[in-house]
Amino acid sequence: MAQEELLTAEEAQAYLGISRATFFAFVKRYRVPRYQKPLSGKRHFYRRSELDAARRTATPVKKVA
Repeated sequence: MAQEELLTAEEAQAYLGISRATFFAFVKRYRVPRYQKPLSGKRHFYRRSELDAARRTATPVKKVA
């Protein structure tokens, strides 16, 4: 099984196209889990697939009339 891509907070912000403050509010609101790699210090990482899932949840669906 291939290892999923982990992004730093900065990379995740760029990937989603949002500011730092908006990113951390998004992570908190949609309960996106964060991970730590061994020997990475206090840096947190986010899985791209979980960011995508949270973004799909956050995006309102337009109703067709």
